[in-house]
Amino acid sequence: MSTPNNSLQMIAYSIQNLLSIKDDNQKIHFDRLKLQVDIVANELRLGSIRQSELDIIHNTFTEEFLNDSLVGHIIRKPYGYNEDFRVTDAIHDNFLSDDYPNWDKLIHSSSIAKSIRSRKEYFKNYLTHKLKKINIPRKMLMIAPGSGRSLLELYKRVNPNLSTDCLDLNKNSIHYYKGLTKEFSDKITYINESIHSFNVSKKYDMIWIEGVFEYMDDVTFVNTLKQIQTYINNDGDIVISNISKKNTSKNIMEILFNWQCTYRNRLELNNLATKANFIPTQINIRKDATRINSFLHIK
Repeated sequence: MSTPNNSLQMIAYSIQNLLSIKDDNQKIHFDRLKLQVDIVANELRLGSIRQSELDIIHNTFTEEFLNDSLVGHIIRKPYGYNEDFRVTDAIHDNFLSDDYPNWDKLIHSSSIAKSIRSRKEYFKNYLTHKLKKINIPRKMLMIAPGSGRSLLELYKRVNPNLSTDCLDLNKNSIHYYKGLTKEFSDKITYINESIHSFNVSKKYDMIWIEGVFEYMDDVTFVNTLKQIQTYINNDGDIVISNISKKNTSKNIMEILFNWQCTYRNRLELNNLATKANFIPTQINIRKDATRINSFLHIK
């Protein structure tokens, strides 16, 4: 049996010490842990640590912590993926667990949390502006809308002639945001199906996808975008978010929380859209206020 890497053991020891502090009034300093995480991330990239060895870190967290905190939920992934509806809504609500609030504050101050909150504002601002200029009814397809919080706040902000189809493979997600958006149920249809098996004859004026494509490899990205193209009207818009390489929380996410994304810059997004048979004049890539999110707009 191989001896655990010293860097991994140091992180495990730091976690044990930090977990013993539950007093909300006693500020936890994560600086040392973050430095240790950066060291392990570098060793992982150099190949001196294997991905499987990170279990030493994740197994250090107690059952109580994993079940009671937002960070624990992210590590456990009870729905099988990172950015589930409970994670996104907890970030929007700034949820803090009773016993481990400082750990949850670590998430809320991270770049990924800022990107999730900023995506919601970008969505609302973009759609509000667009819908105010249009008086005729519009049809939108929203793929995997997370907790549905963005959609709820959009409908509360404006009273648009907008009907929305929410496509989601996860029944738990649908149940959650169906309850959240029930006051607008006459405008929203909930479809429990995979994007890859979705077959619809009608065309949409807007297709919005966030928190999805950063979990795809390039081949899946292109193939999915080609499929989505068949759902859109000739003058419709497709908007896809992807977290950029400016995510300063990358090491904490990947090493400590086992949360991996595919980060893409403007050029990479442009190239993938081109591979999906869109021409340059159709492609526009924008940033949000945080500069962490990129939005691929296709017209």
